[in-house]
Amino acid sequence: MAVAELSISLICSVDRILPFLVGVWEICLPLAGWVLNHREKPNVRTPRNPSSRASPLDVFEYELLQEKAATLARLGRRASAALDALKAFDAAPGDAAERDELVRAAGEAMWYYVVQREVCGFRDGEALLRQLGVPREVRLRMGVFPREAK
Repeated sequence: MAVAELSISLICSVDRILPFLVGVWEICLPLAGWVLNHREKPNVRTPRNPSSRASPLDVFEYELLQEKAATLARLGRRASAALDALKAFDAAPGDAAERDELVRAAGEAMWYYVVQREVCGFRDGEALLRQLGVPREVRLRMGVFPREAK
């Protein structure tokens, strides 16, 4: 009987801890992106001497994770740069057409970033948008839109 009670208490503890851990992860992700951008040497490398237990599939999965992380970091930098350009333009207003192009570029960059985050398993894009302070007009421009002919 004691084992059953212990199992139930562990399950209840996980239900309370998991949302907390997800919240911490969402807060730490931008910091991890900054660390990835400011490192001197790559932290993740293909093992030079894979163990005898590592199959070719394991090595492939390892490299795939590296690519996902690199793409996420690259798209995060692009989204951040697009939002910064829009904020800088708003500080010194100019032509409305130029601002519309900045909003379009920021919406597209944020869309790509959110989609790549979902590919990596991070599902709460709304929390990210709130945390980054993405303006409503940029959120409305996220998604698939036909490009205008110039």
